[in-house]
Amino acid sequence: MPDCPWWTAADAAELDILARALVKGVPWHLERCQVVTAALEETGYAWCKHLSAAVEEVLEWRDMREAYSRAVWLRAQTEAIR
Repeated sequence: MPDCPWWTAADAAELDILARALVKGVPWHLERCQVVTAALEETGYAWCKHLSAAVEEVLEWRDMREAYSRAVWLRAQTEAIR
């Protein structure tokens, strides 16, 4: 989010950690999930509700962190004007 002055390097680093954990966990999950195994055999497409939920959690965290960081940044801007 380079165009967002409220998105800090710390925010980006935390999101990077979550994204890397998600990416690292996907292959582990794919090897063990019976739903994914069955879907892969049937359709060639491997996904399940657990993987979808994990992705949604990371995206929700990002959205909430952006809103929080923006609020903090805007508050600092308001206080600086006073």
